Amino acid sequence: VQSCPSGAQGRPRSYLGFAEMPPGRLAESHFGRMGGPRADEGAWELVEAFERLLGSGGDYGVEVFDGVQGLVMDCDGTLVNSMQGHYEVWQRALNDFGIRSFTKDHFYAFGGMPVGDILDIMVEEEGCAPIDKEAFADRKMDLFHDIALPLVAEIRVCVDIVRCAKKEGLKVAVASGGDKLDVVSTLKRTGLFDLFDAIVTREDTPRGKPAPDPFLLAAELINADPTKCIGFEDADKGLEAVRRAGMKAVDVRRFDAYPLPEYFVRTRPELRTRPTRQ
Repeated sequence: VQSCPSGAQGRPRSYLGFAEMPPGRLAESHFGRMGGPRADEGAWELVEAFERLLGSGGDYGVEVFDGVQGLVMDCDGTLVNSMQGHYEVWQRALNDFGIRSFTKDHFYAFGGMPVGDILDIMVEEEGCAPIDKEAFADRKMDLFHDIALPLVAEIRVCVDIVRCAKKEGLKVAVASGGDKLDVVSTLKRTGLFDLFDAIVTREDTPRGKPAPDPFLLAAELINADPTKCIGFEDADKGLEAVRRAGMKAVDVRRFDAYPLPEYFVRTRPELRTRPTRQ
């Protein structure tokens, strides 16, 4: 499994050719409405193609992967069902630092974003003193290993797609906004680590999602043209990053077999509303 090349973390922030993003703020000019951009309706065709692939036992692999050079998968909420545990970790860690207004609306809206940006937003929203980000990261990591890690389990529909891709000889990478130790621990605990040819985490790129950097670096590490890759995500900002990288995007929340959290069942019914075919 490859990780970020040595020294990549210290590259200039424009090394992937994209303008520097503004610092994280809650302003609508940067984040839009809580929840982020909606996935485009045309994505249903890809969702249904992968469902046919899995329903066929992999027989449609040649058709579905025709012209595809690689897959890039998010980790939490895509490969592993870990979101409830992560929500509890965030809530407890923020509470320890005096922020008590963190809700599931925040949690799902911030999906895939760097920890530092989330802290900046919550501090601004709460109107409190800045948080020591290193101390927060240490506390969050301790809570993750105590609370979230023991509960993680693979999301079978997404893992089965990875296995089909590997059967067809494709390379598959992970692009996560999580800490490297957390992501690697999660993949090893679920027995998925050896499936992947490269792993990109928050330490590896100067900008996190919704910037395209994590997905672009993941494609680079598996020697794939980003425009010939497919990215899989469960978060709106992650899907934005996939599209900005030039990849086709699959919103895994749309799979019938995906364990959609009750939050999305209640707030995003369109995720399971399939278009009417003429």
